[in-house]
Amino acid sequence: MLYSFKPIQSIKRAIDVINCFTDNINYLTLKEISEITNLKLSTTRGIANTLLMYGLLNFDSSTKCYSLGLFFSAKSKLLNKKQELYIQHISPFVEKISDEFSVTCCFQIVENLQVYTIYSSSAHKEHYQIHVAEHVLLPLSVSASGKLALAHNYNLQNIKYALDSKPDNTTDYSSTSVEMLEAKLNDILEKGYSYENQEYQLGVSSLSVPIFNSNGNIIATLSITSFSTYIESILNDVVPELKNQASQIAKLISNI
Repeated sequence: MLYSFKPIQSIKRAIDVINCFTDNINYLTLKEISEITNLKLSTTRGIANTLLMYGLLNFDSSTKCYSLGLFFSAKSKLLNKKQELYIQHISPFVEKISDEFSVTCCFQIVENLQVYTIYSSSAHKEHYQIHVAEHVLLPLSVSASGKLALAHNYNLQNIKYALDSKPDNTTDYSSTSVEMLEAKLNDILEKGYSYENQEYQLGVSSLSVPIFNSNGNIIATLSITSFSTYIESILNDVVPELKNQASQIAKLISNI
């Protein structure tokens, strides 16, 4: 039910302004922000000045450019502290799976239908490895962990949201309709794990299992990624072990 309400327009616009700033775009003029957000210049100015007042944006009068403010630096410490606690507890389990099955194993946090990798480990003995980026949101409809989160937050609006936000660079294996995605989500709920077979990138596949809190809500996922033919060959062996490790992780992180 996360996307069953109409967002408050003013807050959404402020978030849109903040989202203009990325790893590659650190500084923007008011006009550039206005063009990116498709907002009137006067509206953009009002939002930017409000964000500036509360430290969410910074303004350089010499260049007339805005950037993200120190507010985010202070708040990020809170998130980093929580993530460090997670990593301290889960890293041995992730590395065990990675080394035992010669795959890239990842731990993802699930919050508000967003899936975010905070730790990954690749098998050290392998010559070829698939790198999975940390601190990047995973797409819901074409990633194993994304579909897992979606399956455990199952409703039509969430499914439509996932399809609408699907990345452009997907493959012909990805879901293109509500019916296709629903069939995959039902299969996930029946089997207890998610299998993404070349939906995001040809030749690469992923498996993911859920991690629940004491209330039965999904809070994280444990996943593996490797070449598609290899994932298929170890499927029957790796799924029970992933579920076993996920169960142990759940006991350790339930109170974090």
